[in-house]
Amino acid sequence: MKFASLVLAMGALTGVASAADSPRHVCLFLDLNSMSPAEQAKAQQAAAQFIQETAAPSDLIEIATYTSKFNVIQEFTGDRESLLAALKALKPAPFDADSSGRIEAIQAAAGSLEQARGEAGLVYVTTPAGTRSYMAAAGVLRFTANPQQPIGIALLPIQP
Repeated sequence: MKFASLVLAMGALTGVASAADSPRHVCLFLDLNSMSPAEQAKAQQAAAQFIQETAAPSDLIEIATYTSKFNVIQEFTGDRESLLAALKALKPAPFDADSSGRIEAIQAAAGSLEQARGEAGLVYVTTPAGTRSYMAAAGVLRFTANPQQPIGIALLPIQP
């Protein structure tokens, strides 16, 4: 699957380089909380594919996860090999449908973009489109947008 058509609500985050002097900052956020180990592996694959096929070469990418709390597993970098290695090193998290910390985790992911100059975006890797977790994520993202720090937001659902 190609993600080149992935467009964010407040700015484009496609494979096109940023027009600003500063590189774009992208938080690639994997919501692993309600995923089975097989779905978590698909989330890692989707994130790797995004890095390889969609992100612009000048993008600085951070990788973060939500299991029972927010975790940054790779700070912002343009080094694609480091990003892919960080994804590959992820171990399956225990299945836990408790989503009580999801809002705080999303706020933390968006907050990591506050220091970005120029364009910034949050790519939220979640369960397949239409699932309960996907719908909950869409709702949470809609209500956690910060008008003081507008960032692009996109849902990147894994394939069933």
